[in-house]
Amino acid sequence: MMPEESKRENKKELKDFKNHIVMFSGGVASWASALKLSRMLPGQKVWLLFADTLIEDEDLYRFLEDGAKVIPNSQLVRISEGRTPWDVFEDERYINHRVAKCSMRLKQEPCRKWVEDSFDPSDTAVHVGIDWGEYERLEGIQRGWAPYTVFAPLCEDDWWDAARCLEALAEFAIARPRLYDLGFIHNNCGGFCCRAGKKQFSQLLQHFPKRYAEHAKREQQFRDKIGNQQVGILRETRGGKRRIVSLAEFQARGRQLQLVEEVSSCGCFFSPDE
Repeated sequence: MMPEESKRENKKELKDFKNHIVMFSGGVASWASALKLSRMLPGQKVWLLFADTLIEDEDLYRFLEDGAKVIPNSQLVRISEGRTPWDVFEDERYINHRVAKCSMRLKQEPCRKWVEDSFDPSDTAVHVGIDWGEYERLEGIQRGWAPYTVFAPLCEDDWWDAARCLEALAEFAIARPRLYDLGFIHNNCGGFCCRAGKKQFSQLLQHFPKRYAEHAKREQQFRDKIGNQQVGILRETRGGKRRIVSLAEFQARGRQLQLVEEVSSCGCFFSPDE
């Protein structure tokens, strides 16, 4: 579906909504979405909703504050479910590379509850930070957020790509989140993700060895608690057989695994119905 077709199918346009809530993940795209939205609707108040997983990189909080300061009429809102991803894995006795329970419990559900407790879908728009390269995801996100209307500001009017978002950062002399400069593909969960591949965990081990060690410890605690040593995040295939590689083993082997990134990005703020 082309953007113009999507716009024609919307019953309401941006200007028809009184309340605007941006899913403020801590990444550059979500920040740029909020900035562009504020320019498209000058004078309109914008809520910047951030859900804290309690394992974020310290620099993420700096970026949230710096970014919110330059968005006119914005209010930064921080919420937290109270658990970390590993707490969720242990409580639900479940960890899977494809189904991120942590995303559901710590971001999607708390954000949905916060919006539903305070805002009516008839006059409230939700905004997500996807650009033209992810545009095909928008329809699924809209279904997941129904009956709220969802927009992707970066895909409205003149499209902003990653380069344009970084140009906007430079306009305000805001430093990029440091995880980007270290090679990570997103600025969430301190570089950790249960959907990440070996490349990302290699980066985590290289740049944040203590942080990596804590995740390896929690993974082993999880395996011990559920009584199954054949569960975990990383996998490899040898002789046609697929097996789990623990974070501890990955480190002990000197990261000598095929470094293939198995996911393209973090979609924590997006609905599981997408």
